[in-house]
Amino acid sequence: MILGQTAFAHRGLWAPDGAPENSIAAFQAAATAGVGIELDVQLTKDGVPVVFHDPALERMTDATGPVWERTAEDLATLTLAGTSERIPPLSEVARALPAGTPVLVELKASPVDPNEYLRAIDLALFASRIDFAVMSFIQSLNQATAALMAGRVRGTLVPPGDTEARTRISTASTASPDYFAVNHVDIGSARTVLGDDTPLAAWTVDTLEAVEAAHAANAAVIFEHVTPDLALGRSAL
Repeated sequence: MILGQTAFAHRGLWAPDGAPENSIAAFQAAATAGVGIELDVQLTKDGVPVVFHDPALERMTDATGPVWERTAEDLATLTLAGTSERIPPLSEVARALPAGTPVLVELKASPVDPNEYLRAIDLALFASRIDFAVMSFIQSLNQATAALMAGRVRGTLVPPGDTEARTRISTASTASPDYFAVNHVDIGSARTVLGDDTPLAAWTVDTLEAVEAAHAANAAVIFEHVTPDLALGRSAL
């Protein structure tokens, strides 16, 4: 099971003064550090899966407007956060990583039909050498993965909220995922609700206390702003 292999660098091993988030440089840095990768995918106007978190381009590029209103060729001209790194197609990321690299692919919102979306993701990763799993906050996508990606490892992201963790986990479980990814503040409750045998991941772990809570719950760590060694449990807690 992919969650048992490693910790996962959230949007790669990025830094404000280094490689930008969701860039090939950040992903290669994570692989070099011996950790897996969490990344975000959405479709371009012409149906190409690209790795980018926000619905709109403003925060990470000099352009404006939604990602899905641009073609892949348009997006290839943009640079990330003032660096030379560019918005990478998912297939390019897969080719740039060592064989067996564990990757959690978060499916972001898209205006296209979920079936079309997932076929594009599957095609981009069809012959990939990476070890990947898919997951989403969006239940329509999680339900679609259950039908169209039955042979893949599938997770569901449980949103944070004011309702009890049990209620949110129950809603997320309707897609029968292989694993659950929950906010680190919910990780203890999730382990209690789901029992010891359900694979869990905690996001986004960015403090020593959150690392400790994830490890105590036997959950994979999706981390940023802590060292890979700490996330992996190689440093003293």
